[in-house]
Amino acid sequence: MMISPNVASGSGGAGDSAGGGDSSEESAGTGDSGVKSKSMANRHGQGGSIVYASFEDGNTDREMVCKLCKTVVRFHTTSNLWSHLKRKHRSYHNEVKLASSRPTQESFNPRPFKRRRMDTDVKRKGYELYHCLVWKSYPFSDVEVRPGIVDPLVRMFMGETMAPPSRITMTKWLNEDVEEITSKIRYYFGGVDSIYLSGDSWSAKRSMFGLMAHFPTSTYGNVTLLLGVIPKDKHDATGIRDLVRAKLKEFGLCNRTEDELWVYPKVRGFTSDTTAVMPKFVGKLSGVQWIPCACHVLNLIAKKGVQSSLVLNELLKKCSGIVSVINGSSVKKKEFMAKLHELKPEIKHLTLKGMVETRFNTHLLMIRSMLPARLAFEALNYRVSSREWTLLEGLVPLLQPIESLSRRLEGAKYPTMSLVYPMMTVLIETINAHEPTERELKLVRGGMMKVVQSKWKQFYRPMPVEMKLTPVILDPQVRASRLYPKISTTARQQTDIRLCEASIRRSLPEPQSSSDQSRDDPFDLGLSMSVQESLSGDLLTTYLSECESDPPKVNARGHRESSDEWYRRHPKLDPLAKLYRTYSFCPAAACSVKRLWSKAKLLNIDVRTNTKDENFSSLLFLRYNEAVLKKLGIHSRFLDVFANDQAYTF
Repeated sequence: MMISPNVASGSGGAGDSAGGGDSSEESAGTGDSGVKSKSMANRHGQGGSIVYASFEDGNTDREMVCKLCKTVVRFHTTSNLWSHLKRKHRSYHNEVKLASSRPTQESFNPRPFKRRRMDTDVKRKGYELYHCLVWKSYPFSDVEVRPGIVDPLVRMFMGETMAPPSRITMTKWLNEDVEEITSKIRYYFGGVDSIYLSGDSWSAKRSMFGLMAHFPTSTYGNVTLLLGVIPKDKHDATGIRDLVRAKLKEFGLCNRTEDELWVYPKVRGFTSDTTAVMPKFVGKLSGVQWIPCACHVLNLIAKKGVQSSLVLNELLKKCSGIVSVINGSSVKKKEFMAKLHELKPEIKHLTLKGMVETRFNTHLLMIRSMLPARLAFEALNYRVSSREWTLLEGLVPLLQPIESLSRRLEGAKYPTMSLVYPMMTVLIETINAHEPTERELKLVRGGMMKVVQSKWKQFYRPMPVEMKLTPVILDPQVRASRLYPKISTTARQQTDIRLCEASIRRSLPEPQSSSDQSRDDPFDLGLSMSVQESLSGDLLTTYLSECESDPPKVNARGHRESSDEWYRRHPKLDPLAKLYRTYSFCPAAACSVKRLWSKAKLLNIDVRTNTKDENFSSLLFLRYNEAVLKKLGIHSRFLDVFANDQAYTF
């Protein structure tokens, strides 16, 4: 049933005739009709409920007659009127509800809201209070709902007389700050040649997708910048692609061509975990190379290798259960620590770590925490036999290389892509060299070798040679280390290196001829090509000789000179330095996004469960990028409120 025009139009139809009759009776001197006319005028006036248009006046001010069924309905508020329509005329009720939820200018004209102008000094101090709340991760509602928590902050900024800004005002400032910083980051990206992305999903309390940008700078090395935390509904390739595309469009990193195709001219690669969705999603981004997270691959190698032995797999589960029992009971933990101090007084403090599915090297961390307390476990009769302790001790040398590689590859402030190819080769060599005596450990070793070879063929062998070997060849630190000779042992590796060197020579800029006439002469083309090849070859040969004669220096603390610093000492190799920065600053692991979720956990506290996903993303965007934007020289109103963070101590 559609809403009739006289019903949907405020006080039209029967209401107008009733109002007209009442006014004539009022002029004749009847007082009751005058009161009723005033009451109906208030109901149908500006800002009144649309439900009154479906009823006529009754005999008293508390009665109305339904226009559809002529039933008399007694009412005090509009709830009874809505209930009558819902019970007797459900379809009509739904249409009226829909019209009331999406009002138009003709059907509903709200009263104009008169804004209260905030004093300049009050606004400045209120904005400083808002900045401090963001910096300390306090919810904006604490100012209104839980004033006892932020009373010291309010008094420090607003004094005793000024009222703090409302939650709505601070949310408005939050959106304005995010828009300002986003526009300035977009302008900054205009001067960046190549950008790599990394992403990961988070579904602990909210379903969100984190997106980060990695790019080199001349002053601070590799820079990691959070582009946004995007709420997602479905974890499929198309849905994630649309979300990431919209976010990249905000920062000017993608555009649409005349052929209605989306291109990403500055985005060269995307690093993510190896779940089935991520390669499909990155495959939908034209021209972007998918790079598997090296730490995630190493975690799979350790996990699948342990699962090759049923005995060891069950043993680790039993040990994890024992650790959970001790950590979950204050009485048992106190008893365990007392026995440990009695048997081994040299151990002052010990933290038992259980297995966590999302933690890298979780098996090794648990075993390391348990082995020093073996005597305490045996004294308290936790039922771990001597053979099982022997198996745990024998498992450490197998998992140790994976843990060392993970810690090296999870760095975010130095290049890591140049370490993947050599370290995977070293891992295979280390696993082959280890020969355990126990049968269960031999099964783990065989399973790890099988997984290493399968993951290498699945993920790294199909990658372009330029992506995986250019950072290795052009990294002076790798050339000077013992890792480089290990990547050229087989015929396939030597062929890949020769192909990559040829690609490097082709990527070098064309040499400038001394004569414009010879450069424009079509008959001198062959000579120019030969000159180009010889100069390119000389430049690469010069780089190789410089790496041998002048390797990166080691300072007094034992730290080796970075590759960027080495290239600055050799300015004649600037073309190679630019090519090195293009490929080497690709993140080999998506650990930066995983660290982001640690900060997100601190923001997503119990009193912030009702925060909208957009506001939560904006808060995380400001908190994570504050220090990075100050280094890059990107100024904004939010970043320039305080010069240092000591102003927040009280």
